[in-house]
Amino acid sequence: PKAWPSGAIKGLKARGAFTIDMEWKNGRLSSATILATQGGECVLFSRIPLVIQGVNAETKPTGDGYTIRFQASPGKTYHVKS
Repeated sequence: PKAWPSGAIKGLKARGAFTIDMEWKNGRLSSATILATQGGECVLFSRIPLVIQGVNAETKPTGDGYTIRFQASPGKTYHVKS
């Protein structure tokens, strides 16, 4: 949110049994990790295109940003870059 130009969050639980840690500075994502506790399809929504290291993610533009999808393996951590 605009009220928090910089910050971090750890342990955010997301639909599909994912755990998210992320950090942002000056209103932009600086780093994020996604832990897939069970595996399966991971879907991210972002205003900017993102890169998920180590996977071939499908990125599609939407009216207000991007949808990024990839298949996650159980117990694996994925690193997200902007």
